[in-house]
Order: sequence, then C-alpha cells, then structure tokens
Amino acid sequence: MVQPTGASADGLVFEELRRYPILVAVAPGHPFARLKSVSVRQVATEPLIVLQRHDYSEFHRILERIFSPHNFRPCIAVECDSTSSLVTAVAVGRGVALVSEHFKRVAGQRLAYRPLSGGTEFHRVGVAWAAKGDVTPAGEKFCAALRAASRGPL
Repeated sequence: MVQPTGASADGLVFEELRRYPILVAVAPGHPFARLKSVSVRQVATEPLIVLQRHDYSEFHRILERIFSPHNFRPCIAVECDSTSSLVTAVAVGRGVALVSEHFKRVAGQRLAYRPLSGGTEFHRVGVAWAAKGDVTPAGEKFCAALRAASRGPL
C-alpha cells in the first residue's frame, strides 16, 4: 500500500518496502521534455493534471508535501478518475503531472518523464498492520513474502 498519512495512519504501523522518486510527466513536445530535470517552482507555473481527490486522497497529500515547503499552490487544471485518463490528458497537452517512477513503468512511452528537482518527497510503498493487533502467522508469512519480493529487481 501507499504510505498512509494524517488521520488515515492513526492506529497503523507502516513498514516501508520501497520508495520511488517523483517524476514530472509531460507530453513529448512540451518544453520540459528538453530539460534534464524540472523544479518544483517550474511545475507550480504549469496547469497540473492530478488524480481525483475522492479516490486518491494519499496522492493529494503527497502533492501538498511537495509544494507546501516552497509556499507554492499548484494550479490544478484537470482531475482524472484513473491513470489511463491521466496519461491521455498529459499526452494531449492539457498540462503536466507529478507521478512516481513506478507509474512510468506502467504507463509506457507515450509521455516524457523528468526528475523533479527541489523536492524531497518520495512515493513510499509498504505494508501496514494494526498497531494494537496481533499479526497472524499467515499475515507474518505474507509480510515476509512482500519483504523478499521488494528486495528483488524492479
């Protein structure tokens, strides 16, 4: 799961298994596609394409952690209901998107991806369990399998 934050993390123990850097996804013809990296300030000046808050609240918390240290407010231009609609919106030039490195592996070559500079945020993925609960033997085996799989190649 994505690392829960805020109230959604209450009562949970989260163990990070992988972290993925944040990338800027742009249409291949976008001026950012010619850059080696894109700063948080540059992204803040562009229309931003995001996943809808209702279904992807952790995504919005990551965005807040990216922009708030710089006192920038992103200009959200489009909210998408799925990653495929996000890819389409970026590909047709409606704006740019902040995505994690593993998104790039799923979305393919339709977009150009550049590292986000000036940000310290990562997309953290791991396993979580109730802080006041016992993990069953089957749950322990499952967690051990996830840990082993996460040490493998991407």
